[in-house]
Amino acid sequence: MKKIEKISNVIFVILRALQVVSVVIAVLCAAVFVAELFTHSLSTSISVDLGYVTLDVADEIIPTILNSQAFLIIVLIMSIAVLSIIFMILQLLCKIFDPMRKGRPFEKSVSSSIKRIALLVLCGGTVCEILKNMLIAYLTSALNIAEILLNEYIVNVNVDMNFNGVYIVFAVLLWLIALVFEYGAMLQQESDETL
Repeated sequence: MKKIEKISNVIFVILRALQVVSVVIAVLCAAVFVAELFTHSLSTSISVDLGYVTLDVADEIIPTILNSQAFLIIVLIMSIAVLSIIFMILQLLCKIFDPMRKGRPFEKSVSSSIKRIALLVLCGGTVCEILKNMLIAYLTSALNIAEILLNEYIVNVNVDMNFNGVYIVFAVLLWLIALVFEYGAMLQQESDETL
């Protein structure tokens, strides 16, 4: 039991440090957001990564809508939202490891925190997948990728917008782990009542 308490204490400290880092990054994003609102100082150069090949797009090709301040503001707002979700997950993880570091790994609060993390992973993953595909569609049409790449050597360009459902499996596994902790809490309560 002492080993679990010691490891949980180390993980708890790491999680608190990661929370501080996520807040610092969110504050930096907010500062860039405010600076962009007033100065229009951010660069809008575009680089398209195709795996082993990266294309740097000339400024003349980038449409005016992509150069707009609104696009950069949307990206910054999305970054702050993602960092907020990460902060909430880290907060819930701290609520999981706090009882463990005190020698009580099977409390009712642990299973409910794991379930909340599973829901955050499911909702956050769905939103990220939708936003990713929207961004791919927007950049493909805004940059006119087919026109840039089509020539006598390249006869067809396909842009693959897919749905990666790994986060769904992860959320289901977290929910199952929460049920195990819920059962452990029930057994712990029965054991405490019989003593």
